[in-house]
Amino acid sequence: MELITDVLSEAQQVRSGGDCGPEFFSGETGDWMRLSVVPYQVAGEERAGICKVYLSDDTKVPLLSDGAMGGLFYTSFDVDQYRYADSCFILEDINVYYKRDAANAGREPAAHLDELVVRAVNLEGQDE
Repeated sequence: MELITDVLSEAQQVRSGGDCGPEFFSGETGDWMRLSVVPYQVAGEERAGICKVYLSDDTKVPLLSDGAMGGLFYTSFDVDQYRYADSCFILEDINVYYKRDAANAGREPAAHLDELVVRAVNLEGQDE
């Protein structure tokens, strides 16, 4: 949650990303990006996690590396509920899952947060 808050709180501009949720201009990196849950490759193995997606070249950078999660977990959120409203970014159903349960459709999260609301100071009053 802290990493998501850090990324979104640095936003200087926001625009609609259509079906992919809001896109924002990062004051930290000077790039347009969005958050997403995307597959990425590590040593030939596909894994999923919450990533920063740089819109200039579609580079995907996981917020948490596999090493930071001890090789045991992956992260997710409901991308259909990622939005910007009332001067805040809103993400819902943020979950941490055990990798061993990835193929299990009935998996239960190891940790869950219903909703995260992040207000970026530089976006006060800017609504889509």
